[in-house]
Amino acid sequence: ISTHSVFVFDGEGREKVSFSHFGQGPKEYITMTSVNYHEKDSLIMLYDNRKKKLFRFDLRGRCVDVKSADVGGIILQIDSEGDMFSINRTGKSLVSIWDDKLQMRGGCLPFDERLDDAQKLSSQMLSGKGTDGDVLKLFPVCSDTVYSITKEGAEPLCVLRRGRYKCSS
Repeated sequence: ISTHSVFVFDGEGREKVSFSHFGQGPKEYITMTSVNYHEKDSLIMLYDNRKKKLFRFDLRGRCVDVKSADVGGIILQIDSEGDMFSINRTGKSLVSIWDDKLQMRGGCLPFDERLDDAQKLSSQMLSGKGTDGDVLKLFPVCSDTVYSITKEGAEPLCVLRRGRYKCSS
């Protein structure tokens, strides 16, 4: 299996299509920093952090368009509605929220000005599907708190203390 391939599966877990557009060309990516299916227009969105570009592919693997996406950080997650979440190196907030047209919707979690660039970017962002849709969690490495991230902002989810979880009420 190529590490540069995108695989699409149906609801039964059967592969419907796979494709790779790895390379240096204008419709090719170098890295797959984040990939997700955009339900609104049935497209696969792929962000390449090295090229700073957002690629959109149809369900047959054809490149529909490519947009410049230098957002001042790294887009780590794309949700199923096409909204993107970036971890920032500069600006007022650690996380920025972008719509599918690359317009900033907002930000959350103010920067700790004592952190250097490596510490600002060293956060773990995890995503998945929950009963209420996309689930996005953020754990800044220089913090003791795990946050739930939504388009509306950040909510503390758990505070880590001495190896035990203390859930927020």
